[in-house]
Amino acid sequence: MLYDPIFSKSFSRFEQQKIGRFAFLACAVIALSICTVFKPQYHVRIVPSISLQFPRSVGGVDTAVIKDRNISEPLQYLSVGTDAEVDNEATRDTLQLSANDGVNARRAEKDVIASNLVKSSTNDGVKERQVAKDTSSSVSLLEANGGNVKDTYITKDTTGTKPLQSSTGEGVKDVVASNEALAPEPIGLEAKLIKLVCSLSEPVSDYCELEGDIRIHPNSSTIFVVSHRTDSSFQIGTSWVIKPYARKGNEGAMESVKSWTIKVISSHQTPPSCTADQSIPAILFSLAGYSGNHFHDFSDIIIPLFSTSRKFDGEVHFLATDYKAWWSSKYRGILGKLSKHKVNDIDREEGIVCYKSMIIGLKTRKELGIAQSSNIYQGLSMKDFRDFLRSAYSLKTKNVTKMRKGTTEKPRMMIISRKKSRTLVNENKITKMGENMGYEVIVADATLSTDLSKFAELVNSCSVLIGVHGAGLTNMVFLPDNAVVIQIVPLGIEWYARRDFEEPALDMNIRYLSYKIKVKESSLIQEYSVKSATIRNSLSVNKNDWGVIRSVYLDRQNVILDVRRFRRTLSKAFKLLHQ
Repeated sequence: MLYDPIFSKSFSRFEQQKIGRFAFLACAVIALSICTVFKPQYHVRIVPSISLQFPRSVGGVDTAVIKDRNISEPLQYLSVGTDAEVDNEATRDTLQLSANDGVNARRAEKDVIASNLVKSSTNDGVKERQVAKDTSSSVSLLEANGGNVKDTYITKDTTGTKPLQSSTGEGVKDVVASNEALAPEPIGLEAKLIKLVCSLSEPVSDYCELEGDIRIHPNSSTIFVVSHRTDSSFQIGTSWVIKPYARKGNEGAMESVKSWTIKVISSHQTPPSCTADQSIPAILFSLAGYSGNHFHDFSDIIIPLFSTSRKFDGEVHFLATDYKAWWSSKYRGILGKLSKHKVNDIDREEGIVCYKSMIIGLKTRKELGIAQSSNIYQGLSMKDFRDFLRSAYSLKTKNVTKMRKGTTEKPRMMIISRKKSRTLVNENKITKMGENMGYEVIVADATLSTDLSKFAELVNSCSVLIGVHGAGLTNMVFLPDNAVVIQIVPLGIEWYARRDFEEPALDMNIRYLSYKIKVKESSLIQEYSVKSATIRNSLSVNKNDWGVIRSVYLDRQNVILDVRRFRRTLSKAFKLLHQ
């Protein structure tokens, strides 16, 4: 009671207010300092529009799901628990594992257009979890502090250009946001990196990227990633199974592909000793599946191998499982340009081969092409691939020369001949018609060519390529820019024709024309009634039955073109060459 009158007499009302504000500010600073020193997890946070849900069980693996409330589908799946085996059906998300000496890590990431990233770091007495969104939008971090975290797994790119990424274990008590900088990575020999990135979310292929102590045991088809950690917090025993062939989901192709197991082990488990130690990276892929079919050779192996290996500029080892010597010989011109080293039959390798960097499987998302929307190809496109082919086979013609009025030069037209199925029955009539229209016509059976280099030169000399839907049309990759490809589309395979050749042709800077045959032009009318579903409603009736499509529309159908009607298509091609 005595304080009030004394205080009021000593200071004016304005001075009293200033003193009060100063005292309040001083108390706040003292309180904040105490919290910062003794409870660093109590920093001020800004909670982003992200929700964290625990748990979710997918394929036997417990997961935490992070969602952006503004987006309808989950952005990330964070794997929780230990010794879980992740396969193609589990979460379908990108998993990344990494461990530095003193820091352990595991990350699960779903590949989304926004390129959302999961970040985590672990310090003495403090375990954090941070989720960062791509800088294309406002950057926010999700962090879990001081909550009896069971395990924390971290991955970090050694270049320093990528943020730490992780998934944490059980027992997270609170989730708050922070934009604090992460601690720098340890420097020196103790900062040994183990990086394991397994993408199981791609629609066409699964692949893993490894860095660290990698040991290949060919006899058991096992790839060991050795952890030299002295504690037990790293998830030892975790394994992935990969079939390194880019035709995922196709049972007919994948049944012949050897499975490879990637397994994380501790150095204390006496890992197999290296009999050969390699310093350059390696890529392991399969030559099984549908290899030997010209379309699948390029779509499933060669183009994915190009996009996966190009960044190494030839300093990479190709490890082929399910090896076929004739295949390597056929495509030696391409393989020799992608790698300076001989293709290794890894299945017959004796001993233990060790690498510091390795990719298992090939990256691809599109039939006979490179998806422009994807960031896994580092900016590569089909233009780059076709430029590469011209270099590999010393192809002279890059662009089709525009035809001038009054010129006597004849544009060269190649007809891809087929003998077993989807045969062009009246091939001779089409040839004569083309010659009468002013074309120089070449008829070639691609399956009879034993020298791909010479056949590539022949195709490269042409301005127009014609063929019934089939593997032979794949040779359009050798055509010059602005050439014209004409696909003759039999009954029942319109969707496959568009996916396999029409869409890829546009990516290759090739002009495309489609000639869809009518019922009277198909040999199937000799077996089925014109009113039958097989003839009239082929695609809608059989679109989900590949067995029917293969046996009826591909293997038993030949084509007899309406010469007058097809002439109009050749006329369009001729006009395009004048534009």
